[in-house]
Amino acid sequence: MEISELADMPTGFDQLVGFETILGKVERPGKIISVPTSQTNFRALRQDKQLYQHVWKRFYQLGYLSTAKPSRIRGPRSSIQRRPNNQKKLKLALSQFQSDANISNDGWLGLQTWEALQQLYTFDEPTHLAHWLIEGRRPALNKSIELRLRVLGIVKDRNNTLRVHKVNRASGLQTWKTFLRYLDAVPESVDELEILTYLYDFDKLTPLLYANYDKILHSDFEFRHDLLKGVLAIELWLHGFEGLAPGLSANKNPISYKGDNPLSKAATLLCFSENLPVEPIVSAQDLIKICLKYFAEFEIGESDATQSELVVEAIRDLSKNEENARALSKKINEKTWGAWLFDGIKRAFRWAYRQLKKGVEWFAEKIESLAIAIKKLSLPVISFYHRTVKVLNDGLFVFTHKLFKGSTTEYAIYRDLDFDFKVFIADSAEPAQLQKFLDSFNAIWKQVYKTMAIALILLQIIKEAITLASTSAIGLPFIIARFYKFTRSAEYSFIKDAFAAK
Repeated sequence: MEISELADMPTGFDQLVGFETILGKVERPGKIISVPTSQTNFRALRQDKQLYQHVWKRFYQLGYLSTAKPSRIRGPRSSIQRRPNNQKKLKLALSQFQSDANISNDGWLGLQTWEALQQLYTFDEPTHLAHWLIEGRRPALNKSIELRLRVLGIVKDRNNTLRVHKVNRASGLQTWKTFLRYLDAVPESVDELEILTYLYDFDKLTPLLYANYDKILHSDFEFRHDLLKGVLAIELWLHGFEGLAPGLSANKNPISYKGDNPLSKAATLLCFSENLPVEPIVSAQDLIKICLKYFAEFEIGESDATQSELVVEAIRDLSKNEENARALSKKINEKTWGAWLFDGIKRAFRWAYRQLKKGVEWFAEKIESLAIAIKKLSLPVISFYHRTVKVLNDGLFVFTHKLFKGSTTEYAIYRDLDFDFKVFIADSAEPAQLQKFLDSFNAIWKQVYKTMAIALILLQIIKEAITLASTSAIGLPFIIARFYKFTRSAEYSFIKDAFAAK
């Protein structure tokens, strides 16, 4: 998407004119009518083979699907996306996950569902544990806990499968608590939140493991070697090294300096690129310790905010030159959306930050690193733009149209975070139903005025970008960088709460 396309998209700002007048004309509403979500998003997912397979893998490992991969149709027209049975299984898995996570009114893989899946499955996105340790959300969190214990080697079964089996979670957590007590990381009367924090937050776990490295090696915990190698593999993956990901069997290969498996190659490259003090002949344990020392110091010394600011500024600086901006835009278009969707922003920042910190001068390499980072920055940017357009265009547009044949009433609308679930007011209702709707309706429209202010700021950003683009080829890189900084501003901070109003 280029700036010219953004400029041509409908904004719906004209619908704001006379807003209170329109709202005042809404007659006393009646019965609540739910309209099922469309299958547009699901059909689009079926056409994206990479995304389809990744979502399937996540639900399988979390225990919501019984097979590791979708069924295939034999023959020249084989297509996993066309098989109806796969679609049904995936929909049922999604529905159960939403129920376990206490997510409602979110449609097919909506923003709430995707963010929940990111938090519970990945090691990249922050997991807001306090939001999960509440009644109604524990079933989903429990599956996530068991899967994480398996990835780190603390819980195993006979076949060593990386999938939730609803067994050994409680005993695994007790073992994890005992391990943390052994390291004097938590008190005896520690609460569950603190125990889980070390399981989910590598900013705390990696420095702890390095500080107690020798003590861990001399302990009797059977999982100690798997844990240390597993954390190293994940840290290397978070910093952008290829061939690694949480839970891969390749992570269990023997590690050695200048070895030929992915874990050894990544550790060797880290030592070389960061000038780490490693001898030509070094033991596996010492190599892991050297790498963990680097990551522990990185976790403590460099914040994600620092990394993101450096990347954004690099994008801006590079985009000041017309030729460079065009080259960057071309490279961005070559990168698949999967580059950001499955890794997350944290991994993109760390990789690009490491490249820039090294003083990458070779133009092609810098272009490559920034293109990947921009692709990952695009999620909050494009998502925010489309949601704002939706609430202004579709959300207010409904006030001026009769939605049901024969109706004499103007109707109001309620949408969820993705604006894909609608509840309309018909012209007859029982008092209890009416009051329930009005409570939600009033809470939502208290946020409309804030959304209007945000929309005006957004419009100003777009105008600024268009003006700049008319004199140079700043294009997509600049607008992405500008939008991203905006999504981290105080003005934007309330937007999720506004959209999440019940």
